[in-house]
This record gives sequence, structure tokens and C-alpha cells, in this order.
Amino acid sequence: MVNEKINLKKQYSYVFRYLKDSKVHITLTTIFFLFFFILGFVFPYIASPELYTQVSERIKEIVKELINETKDLNFFGLWWFILSNNALISLISIFLGVFLGIIPGFLLLSNGLLIGLILSFVSIANGGDVNILYNLLPHGIFEIPAVIISFALGIKLGSFMFYQNKRKALNHLFRNSVRTFLLLIIPLLLIASIIETAMIF
Repeated sequence: MVNEKINLKKQYSYVFRYLKDSKVHITLTTIFFLFFFILGFVFPYIASPELYTQVSERIKEIVKELINETKDLNFFGLWWFILSNNALISLISIFLGVFLGIIPGFLLLSNGLLIGLILSFVSIANGGDVNILYNLLPHGIFEIPAVIISFALGIKLGSFMFYQNKRKALNHLFRNSVRTFLLLIIPLLLIASIIETAMIF
């Protein structure tokens, strides 16, 4: 039992060391995520009427599809829906980053824009009330960092191509990505999904 605790502590020390080594990737990813989020949020206010209509209709379709998928779910079902979707995005972001980080880069852009757009349209529908952003705080403080770290580690994983010993670099980056996903990202998403589900119910 003591050995298990020591090993777990050691594994977490590896995780936080890897995050420290990845601070440039995480910082840049955070900046870009915030940029695309803000871009998505202000889009309805700067877009032409025609483009605004097209985008708003698409956002309504996305929200409607989401509501239809979740309307009959109980607490556990909704919790699993939220957790599994976020975990899948994180999983794809990290491990498909092996292709030069292109996929997590695209997901970074699209998720930042989409979240900003949806929140902006919801705010407009509520008379321009930006307090809707505060609804993100309880679960967002866990979910958003987890997703941003996933994007960052996926982009970093793709950097193995630029190392002289590509196999060794890939093995190192992949092993640390798996460790971080299991020990940090999943727990953060688990907490976020419980809070988000509780808020909805």
C-alpha cells in the first residue's frame, strides 16, 4: 500500500514536471484559445447582416441537436454524455497531434470560435446580458484548463518530427502525454462534468 502511494506521488511529479517543460506550448495555446474565443464572441456584433443570419441559423441547429440528444437523459446519462464528449475531444487532441500538431491546432481554433459564438448568441437572446459568462465559472475552471492542456500537448507531440532522434522523442512525448491524460486531464474533466450536470439538473 505504501509503495502504491509512493508510486502515485512519483507519477504525479512526472506529470507536473512535464507541464512545466511544456509551459511555452500551454501559454501560447491559452493565448490563441482566448483570441479565437473573443473573436467568436464579438463576431455577431461586427458581422454583416447576411453573414450574421447564416451563422446564427447554424448555431441554432447545433444547439437544437444538442438539446435533442440530451433531453431524455437522467443525471447519470447527462453526466456521461458531457464527460465522454470532453474526454474524446481531449484524447483526439493529444494523440492525433502526432501528425505535426495539425488536428489539435484545428480543434483549438474551432472550439474557441464555437464556444465564443454560442455564448455570444445566448447573451444576445437574453438581452445582451454578459453575466451568462459567469455560468461557465463553476465547471469552466476545471474543464477549460483540461482542454487547453490537451491542445497544447497534442501540438507538442507533433514536434517529435523536429528532433534528431525521432523515435526516442516520440516515445518520451507519448509516454508523458498518456500519463498526463490519465492522471490530470481525466480527473479535471470528471469534476467539471459532475458540476455541469448538477447545474443543469
